[in-house]
Amino acid sequence: MNKILNMNIIIKTLLLLIFPVVVYSQVKCAEDWLEDLKAYHQGLEQNHIDLYNKINEQDFKAELSKIENSIRKKNDLGIILDLMRLTRKIGDGHTAVSLRNMGFHNFPFEVKNFNGDWRVIKADKKFSELLGLKLIAIESENIESVFVKLAMWLNLLKMNNL
Repeated sequence: MNKILNMNIIIKTLLLLIFPVVVYSQVKCAEDWLEDLKAYHQGLEQNHIDLYNKINEQDFKAELSKIENSIRKKNDLGIILDLMRLTRKIGDGHTAVSLRNMGFHNFPFEVKNFNGDWRVIKADKKFSELLGLKLIAIESENIESVFVKLAMWLNLLKMNNL
């Protein structure tokens, strides 16, 4: 009984010690993102030759505000994708958010298009049985439809040499 009581005290103490660190890191991360978004906006305002040619200033700022308000609900990749989406609306073809420093392998496998068939060409050992299989849908949406939706992001990835 004493062992259980002692273990309970140890667990509660650890939680009390760890919880403030987790909360602080989340707040710090959000503060960093807010600083980055401010620098992003200021940099575009100061350096872009015609920032509001394709998207008006009010819409741009409204979109940026949505991103700021979503920071605590999203991970870094989600925020970056939102920034990519907004930056694409500038519509000049050369202003982009780079993914160069993002180290990401979000899927345990890699697919490649072979004449319209998407096949698994690489996979983690845990998923080796997927090798060679044809990808036909993602969450019940056919792969052609998914590809159309992803085409914008694939272009951005290509532009960033990723």
